[in-house]
Amino acid sequence: MKIIIDSDELTLAIGETIAGMDVPAQIINDRTFVPLRFISEFFGATVEWDEDTQTVIITTN
Repeated sequence: MKIIIDSDELTLAIGETIAGMDVPAQIINDRTFVPLRFISEFFGATVEWDEDTQTVIITTN
């Protein structure tokens, strides 16, 4: 899987981790799941968790 945002590129192999990843990208029931925090921070975003609303907040510049 390849993700490109502007001139930044990230390539992930299903089932493999790279430095800094807690879990690998994986396919479950024909859907691809990726580690959201890792990908967001790779592209320079800030990731927060709001416990009260059980919501992930991703902020970009």
